Amino acid sequence: MTSTVSRRCKGAFGLVPNMFRAVAHSPAALTSMWAQFGAVADRNCCDYCLSAHTLLGKKAGATAGEMAGAQSGRSDDPRTDAVLKLATLNVFTNYLNVALDVPVDFERVPLTR
Repeated sequence: MTSTVSRRCKGAFGLVPNMFRAVAHSPAALTSMWAQFGAVADRNCCDYCLSAHTLLGKKAGATAGEMAGAQSGRSDDPRTDAVLKLATLNVFTNYLNVALDVPVDFERVPLTR
């Protein structure tokens, strides 16, 4: 697990939660997952989650600039930045397609639930 994210997780949660340990096999994925919390909350217009994630991030040692970047889906790390953009784009397009019941243009793949 990358030491920076590990320290931040421990600072925020008091331990490193299993979901972070599971993703830790890929340092880029781990860093991205940590950064995505604010971006997804912002895109979903959830001020409760955004406020909670920002508090946790600051408690874990993230700077105000890092938190502002995460909230807007940006990172100074190029890999994390690319994953944030993809993740927030997917959140947006998923909600758009579900909310508007957009007809599937391709061979439909059934949902698992």
